[in-house]
Amino acid sequence: MSARAMDPAEARAALGIDQAPQSSQSFTGLDMNFDDLDITNEVVDFREIDALMSKFQEDPSVKEALDKGIDMREYSRQIEKELRKAERESIEDYLREAENFSQLHHQIKECDTVLERMENLLSGFMNDLGNISDEIRSLQDQSSSMSVKLQNRQKVSSQVTKFVQEITVSPDLVNQICNAPVDEKYMTYARTLQHKILLVQKQMEQNVAACADMEPQLDKLRIKAVVKIREFLLQQVYSLKKPGANPPMIIANELTRYAWFSSFLYRFARDYFVEIRDVYVDIMLKLYSSKFREYLTGLMNLHNRIDIGSKNDLIGLPEGLLKGFFSDRFNRNRVSVYALGHRAAMMSPLEALNAPPIVLHEAQKAKLLLPYEDIFRVLCKYFNDCVLTEYQFDQKFFVKIEMFKAIFGGAIHLFLDNVTAQVTNSYDAIGMLINMRVAMFFQEEVKELVPPAAAFYDDLLGLFWPRLLFVLNLHCESMKNADPSHFGSSIDTHHHFVTRRYAEFAAALTYLGKDMGDSRLAKPLSTLRALMVRFLTKMSNLHSSAKNKIVFYINNVDHILTVFETQQVPADRYQEWTNLMEQNIAKFVEIEVNEHFGDLLLFVKEHQRLLSPDSPDSSPPPEVAERFQTQVQKFAATWMGKIEVIKTETVASLFTNFLTGSEILKKVLAELILYYTRFEEIIRVAFKRSFSGFVPTSEVTYQIKRSVPEF
Repeated sequence: MSARAMDPAEARAALGIDQAPQSSQSFTGLDMNFDDLDITNEVVDFREIDALMSKFQEDPSVKEALDKGIDMREYSRQIEKELRKAERESIEDYLREAENFSQLHHQIKECDTVLERMENLLSGFMNDLGNISDEIRSLQDQSSSMSVKLQNRQKVSSQVTKFVQEITVSPDLVNQICNAPVDEKYMTYARTLQHKILLVQKQMEQNVAACADMEPQLDKLRIKAVVKIREFLLQQVYSLKKPGANPPMIIANELTRYAWFSSFLYRFARDYFVEIRDVYVDIMLKLYSSKFREYLTGLMNLHNRIDIGSKNDLIGLPEGLLKGFFSDRFNRNRVSVYALGHRAAMMSPLEALNAPPIVLHEAQKAKLLLPYEDIFRVLCKYFNDCVLTEYQFDQKFFVKIEMFKAIFGGAIHLFLDNVTAQVTNSYDAIGMLINMRVAMFFQEEVKELVPPAAAFYDDLLGLFWPRLLFVLNLHCESMKNADPSHFGSSIDTHHHFVTRRYAEFAAALTYLGKDMGDSRLAKPLSTLRALMVRFLTKMSNLHSSAKNKIVFYINNVDHILTVFETQQVPADRYQEWTNLMEQNIAKFVEIEVNEHFGDLLLFVKEHQRLLSPDSPDSSPPPEVAERFQTQVQKFAATWMGKIEVIKTETVASLFTNFLTGSEILKKVLAELILYYTRFEEIIRVAFKRSFSGFVPTSEVTYQIKRSVPEF
């Protein structure tokens, strides 16, 4: 870059210097006006001056000058001179470099021009780039829109293609529906046809015009399919009644596999479905009725026909009422109507009721004889097996249409008629209750799986309940009308046969009914218990002595409790009898102690006042002491013999239950020890001395334990 040289004047002008500096003493040309200067009225703040002076003195140069003692005015003039010198030198330096500054000035201008052109060029580039960015953004939007359109068109194309494929009928499908045999493969063809028909029907509801052309063709194929399926299913159903056919195997292996065909007819040919269902119901009704009748007849041929009770087998009737010319032969095969006996085996455990049904020809070959309770259990098991299998098939094959009564109506009628015939003239309350428990067990088995069968068992139980309550009422009436004079004039203290009847009967009913959850059984049992208590009271009054009355009562109640415990009846079910037993034992203990040690008991009660705090501190009179001495000697002479008598009576003579007699003996001896302890206490407190021949309580207790180890 070239530039011409500047002259000094131009250099000064470029630097803003109009003329050379003047001397500090020259004031020419200075316009100095001091009119406004007032140095008399201005208030000067010398505190600021002091602060400035302090700051001025802290300056290093000033401080150095002051330290050296230099005159500040002279120093100021020197500094000013040096500044002017430096100013002149600086100006001269600028003047010497004026040409370079001029060159630099032109170079800077040229650079500004170049930079300005670059700025314009870059601005153009920036505008072009902005336009390109907008074009790219526009292209991106167009690309995104085209991508969405492409995806939508692809989806529509896919759906349309799929839809066309689904509603159109291929020649292969037409050939398969019209000419293929009906088997499991045909089920696949029919499923495809069903899908197409349902799809077209759905689209027709939305007025899709494309489906209108396909509907007639699909309808023709539907008619062809339902006709072939109807013929096939009818052949399968009719095969159930062919001679030698095995219906359970046909149902399990054939009909179950083709259950979908039935649902196809239910959807597209309801009249054909109803036709097949009616044919099936008619065949199975006859089949189950025939099979059940045959099985029921075979079972009844195995019935042992053992007589179990009559209208005269009631708790409160005398034993001799049935005796007569045919009494020995009549009673030979009778089972007790009052006891559960061997019939309890079929109920323990309850799950044993689910044993398989009896095979008739094997039972006949073994000449097996069964009580009706076993026959009833086998019938229930056989019925449930048939019902569970059939109901599951019906629900699957016939689209959950209720057909239970239509198919099993005949078998149910036979079953109910058989039970009615057995119950109508039955007086066997225990047998009826066993059958009711059996029915409830099998009802629970089908309650969730086959609800209509559970309703059938309700009808079955409805046959038993009225008769059972009627028979229980007869037993209650017999107890209500029981006359002690009808049971003979002589009576011992052992348990009565009526007690045995009641105990076995009530224990059996309570045991069987404990889990039934029905209050209808509780009322007659409660009534029967109250009547039995009244009967025992009447019978005990036949004894002349109070002791024998109580012994009779205890023996009878003890027998009832023993039977209840043996039958594993819950204790809370016979708590009333337990309380009655405890009350009578307490009465017997008092009677027994009074009988053998009545004088001691009377003596203790008479002199109990001597233990009172109000009694005088002085010893009782001599005559009282003499009476005590007599009582002491009398007890000492006889107590051991009397204890042996009590032991013999309670354990071996009076009470039939050894364990009960032993418990009562302990209570009697404990009562004796209690009174004798009071007797000893009266002597110790009142007389403060012992009497001749007195037997201490410890000695009495020791001897009793030797005689009765369990005491």
